[in-house]
Amino acid sequence: MAGALNNLAIGLAEVGRRQEALAPAEEAADIYRVLAEASPDAHLDDLAGALNTLAIGLAEVGRGQDALVLAEEATDIYRVLAEASPDAYLPNVAGALSTLAIGLSEVGRRQEALAPAEEAVQLRRVLAEASPDAYLDDLAGALNNLAIRLSEVGRRHEALALAEEAADIYRVLAEASPDAYLDDLAMALNTLAVRLSGVGRRQEALALGEEAADIYRVLAEASPDAYLPNLAGALNNLAVRLAEMGRRQEALAPAEEAVQLRRVLAEASPDAYLDNLAGALNNLAIRLSEVGRGQEALAPAEEAADIYRRLAEASPDTYLPNLAGALNTLANRLSEVGRGQEALAPAEEAVQLRRVLAEASPDAYLPNLAGALNNLANRLSEVGRGQEALAPAEEAADIYRRLAKASPDAYLPNLAMALNTLANRLSETGRSQEALQHYEEIIAEWPGPPQAAAELAYHRALFLVRNGETGDGVEALCGLLTPPDPINGETIFQIRQSLREAVESDPEVRETVTRLCADQGVASEPPSWLELTDTVLQLTADWMRTKTWVESRDFLTTHPALLDDHSRTALREWSLLGEYADFHIEVLEQLVSGVPVDMVYRPLVLQEILTAWIRTSTEGEGWSASAAYLAEHAADLLAPDADAALAAMDEDNDGADRVVAVHRAIAALAVADGIDAAYNLLEDRQALHARVQTALEAADGPALAWLAFIEDGVYDAPWAAAVHWLAAQALDDTSVTGGSDSENADRGPSTPVAAVHAATQAADPAPAQILSAAARAKAPDADERNRAVAELAALMAARPTRAAALGELLQAVLAAPVQAPEE
Repeated sequence: MAGALNNLAIGLAEVGRRQEALAPAEEAADIYRVLAEASPDAHLDDLAGALNTLAIGLAEVGRGQDALVLAEEATDIYRVLAEASPDAYLPNVAGALSTLAIGLSEVGRRQEALAPAEEAVQLRRVLAEASPDAYLDDLAGALNNLAIRLSEVGRRHEALALAEEAADIYRVLAEASPDAYLDDLAMALNTLAVRLSGVGRRQEALALGEEAADIYRVLAEASPDAYLPNLAGALNNLAVRLAEMGRRQEALAPAEEAVQLRRVLAEASPDAYLDNLAGALNNLAIRLSEVGRGQEALAPAEEAADIYRRLAEASPDTYLPNLAGALNTLANRLSEVGRGQEALAPAEEAVQLRRVLAEASPDAYLPNLAGALNNLANRLSEVGRGQEALAPAEEAADIYRRLAKASPDAYLPNLAMALNTLANRLSETGRSQEALQHYEEIIAEWPGPPQAAAELAYHRALFLVRNGETGDGVEALCGLLTPPDPINGETIFQIRQSLREAVESDPEVRETVTRLCADQGVASEPPSWLELTDTVLQLTADWMRTKTWVESRDFLTTHPALLDDHSRTALREWSLLGEYADFHIEVLEQLVSGVPVDMVYRPLVLQEILTAWIRTSTEGEGWSASAAYLAEHAADLLAPDADAALAAMDEDNDGADRVVAVHRAIAALAVADGIDAAYNLLEDRQALHARVQTALEAADGPALAWLAFIEDGVYDAPWAAAVHWLAAQALDDTSVTGGSDSENADRGPSTPVAAVHAATQAADPAPAQILSAAARAKAPDADERNRAVAELAALMAARPTRAAALGELLQAVLAAPVQAPEE
């Protein structure tokens, strides 16, 4: 009975009926508690499991404190059980610790959440080392969880390392078992994208966001009920990543698609997806605003706030925080279209809601209250109520000041924003000196790293420039570029951009900047970065942000202005932000030195085309789509350097990638026989047998080796493939370990078929050992062995000069064990 109730609770939660899920979860926990009191040996673990389920359910409806109590109890029970029986219960301890870490985070106790999250990783790592098949996926999940927890307390670089490890594990698992782990990989890629964005590596974050969306799209096409919600979430995240890269117009499409998908889901199952629809609408409103479509942004912002209001009336603990956030967004959208008076009401309501939440749970909601206060101060200022704006601005700055002292990495940007708002409000009321004093007091007492103090000093200098004290402000900005302690690239970029803007506003400032910031100490020459215009910066950014190498090449050839010195300087500026600029600088240097554009781009474009070709067959489109792609790109894919590039991909995987090997074989056989004939071998095994016979009769070693790749990778016949590959090596007088394929390109592949790759790496890889390895993968039947004997005997007669090598192979074939016939 209790088990059925627990399962019912899980099922209800999975379809979004979270409130209804609570009753069976609570009843299951109550029953198990009674049973465990009567018979702890039999039911204590059941009680812990039910408590864990109930804790997750309570957290999902906003009852975080209640959930936390149960998560702690479940963890304590599993600890006791694990002390008595570690093999049985350590995995449960690790799972309960992860749940506990999430619970602590949700009530704002983010520093405390780290300890259980870290312990969960430690336990999962030990378990995975002892039994990777059973626990490697759990380790990846725990790493993902810890990455999120570290990021929440501002330890972004540590979080990034763990997110990368989680994604790497899931990628390996997904390659081996895509049906089981592709969705986990997509989830981990989304997490990693957020972490990369948090440390300024936005280009890489975008690539992973796109990959996650692509994976979920494939999964959703095969199983829409299961994966359309994930696809919508990935598209929402992708829109954010694109916007961060300045590609705001492109961000609209995924944001709009996310709304469309979530609207369909919410209409079918409002309990499960209405909140997700509101989140997507809120995101779309922001994206529309960013491209200047403020009037259009109002409708989704208002709809999001309306939805969250209805949800919050029914379940305030769960949805009041979301309502407050949506009201903040709505206030901003109203302000943008000149409806400043109307913007005040939602801004004030957001503050009221967040104040209530922060009083009940300050660790969780104090940062949100500060953000709402900052927003309200700006809205009051816009309608001329500058005096009233001071109080919320001061309160926001005070809150962020306390938060930043405790966790500078997490809250310093917010403190800088709030100080800027406060300084502007004070300046509006004629109190500029007080604004400066706020900056100076905080900088003087700042306990954090020098980088943090430098960022605050930058905002102080910027305030001076914008409030009429240009000389002092510019001098302070230049001074920050040569500090006693190094500062990060993003801050340097911001300082330089501010100096460029100051010079554009007042040309006389150029002399000051030249004197204080001259390149390499040449006082008479302005620094090269000072001469950059927004046009050059935008042009280079657009070039770097092209989606493919083909587009990158074409953009370069149609924008010759990229070849001048200013473009290289602009690229060096972008590199300060972690943008992918080094390659582009190298490209420009090669072009200026006279290397043709096509030669510079050929390896990159070719890799891109090869990857796209392989994906046509591996992502569900089939061999017909692959053949069409090859025919369309034959000039590239059938060129000699294409096989060298594929061979390099295979070597990167220790020569064990069947997919790459098959595509190498297709290309080689397409050159020899034609594209249609090559693809026919993949779908007609009799045609393959006939082509093998032709190669044997002609003693065509290269063709025989390529055909072996198809036998192994398409028809899963590793033993026959190994025989034919070894015969090819014997015919070509090539040793089994005869160098890389790039060195042997004219003799066919020296890379062995995947099933025997490890065996060929032995000190003296004899045919008998190699065939034994193939047989372990899949033993031949009697017909297969007899056919190989006949083939080798005929080949020895046709090529008596190779009789010794072929004879050794024949002896190994005769000694091979065969499968027993089925009865």
